Amino acid sequence: MATEHIYTVSSHDDCDAGLDHCVAGSYRTLDRAVEECVNYILERLDARDDLAWGMANDENHEDAGKFFGDDEDGYYCVKDEAGLREYLRDELELQRCYYVFDGQDAFHFDIDENDIED
Repeated sequence: MATEHIYTVSSHDDCDAGLDHCVAGSYRTLDRAVEECVNYILERLDARDDLAWGMANDENHEDAGKFFGDDEDGYYCVKDEAGLREYLRDELELQRCYYVFDGQDAFHFDIDENDIED
């Protein structure tokens, strides 16, 4: 019997707002998990300006800052969503994770492969 796999997307925040862990979903293919993880990160960016600031000032991915800028109220936001989407997809396909650290706060996004067993 062949072993089946699923790919689970999760996040872990360690920041001033506290610790938080979330399982965003599990998917049958890695491609789908990567796409859903990218969507999840972009949804979180819409809701959390501290994540946008962290990604714009990420010590682990210094080149990611080019996708961000200030909005009219002075908060960090995504300025090039298509470019960021492609950048995240490339990173997640290669690493299966994306770890943000801005010198103080950390945001982790993971894609873990799990065996399905009866």
